Amino acid sequence: MQVLVWAAVLVSSLLMESTLLDRMKLMGVKPDLLLVAVVLFALARGARPAARLGFVFGLSEDLLIGKYIGLNALSKASIGYLVGLGENRLYKDNPLIPVAGLFTGTIVYEVIYLVLGGLGGMHTEPEGFLRVVLPAAMYNSLVALILYPRFRRQVSGAWLRVPGNPDPRRLRR
Repeated sequence: MQVLVWAAVLVSSLLMESTLLDRMKLMGVKPDLLLVAVVLFALARGARPAARLGFVFGLSEDLLIGKYIGLNALSKASIGYLVGLGENRLYKDNPLIPVAGLFTGTIVYEVIYLVLGGLGGMHTEPEGFLRVVLPAAMYNSLVALILYPRFRRQVSGAWLRVPGNPDPRRLRR
């Protein structure tokens, strides 16, 4: 059941990013819903599962709309893993945790993306980095603030609960 839910998240996020969110840009950027999903998943499930989800989501994005195949996959997998390292150390009921995690995660994701892309021959402009990355980090954080309460309820509910976890408030692997 969880695989179907995450497949639906993948498809709906890709559709929304390529259609609806193109018209909802703020300061020239739109939220990265797949990155938001990977970071929220990392906070709930930890490093390894989030790295796998980040890789699948990133590769799907690369295959559908990417020029550099594997760039999003490696970047999203890295962020999933890095954010997931803090899964056991963070108080997940605080809504500022995903906001801060997504703000920082977006910045680190963009740095990884630009470094790997630069190694692959992608042209980058350093002055454009601040013009794009900080608004994107703020936009993704705002989306996390809106989505996190519902995500938190779903993770503790039946659809996304970790099998064998008797306490739905405890989000362990």
